[in-house]
Amino acid sequence: MKRMNLITFLLTLLSFACQKNSGVSPDDSGSTNGKSYIKVNFNGHTKTYKDVTMSLMGGGGTGTVEGWSMTAGSNHGDYLSIGIFSRALGTFPYRQSMSDYHNISIVQYQQTKGSYDNYKALVCPTSSGYYSTQGKVVVEAFEAGKLAKGTFTGNLLVPDTDDCSTESVSFSGEFYLVK
Repeated sequence: MKRMNLITFLLTLLSFACQKNSGVSPDDSGSTNGKSYIKVNFNGHTKTYKDVTMSLMGGGGTGTVEGWSMTAGSNHGDYLSIGIFSRALGTFPYRQSMSDYHNISIVQYQQTKGSYDNYKALVCPTSSGYYSTQGKVVVEAFEAGKLAKGTFTGNLLVPDTDDCSTESVSFSGEFYLVK
């Protein structure tokens, strides 16, 4: 009997620790009443997407890239895609190098005027190469395939500019995804 009580006690402690580590429970969503959403602040407007999905990447053997992505918007002319190359909590800066696939994020925001991305290939008369704006995704809570909560902020490159342009616009928001 004492052994069963000890096991029950340990399982209860583990349950509380898991809830504490996630930072949020599935019904802790503030004003969305437990429903998934991504809220975007862009070009002076705020838009809330409720058609959101979460997908896992990798998870194979040694050397594979692990991470997850979230997508909002079901219209090809209006969607947001954010990839996080990690399955941990923390701050994930925009990828600054083509060879970096660990603990970073990438962003694409498709609008009627084109695709606003955090990176592109610069093709200039005097130099060329990978270019990225500054920004980050902060993951406050994460449970693979079940729960994600956090914020994002930074700049996205203006589409349809010449290949040397680094003109960008500010972009921020928050997300809460639950299955």
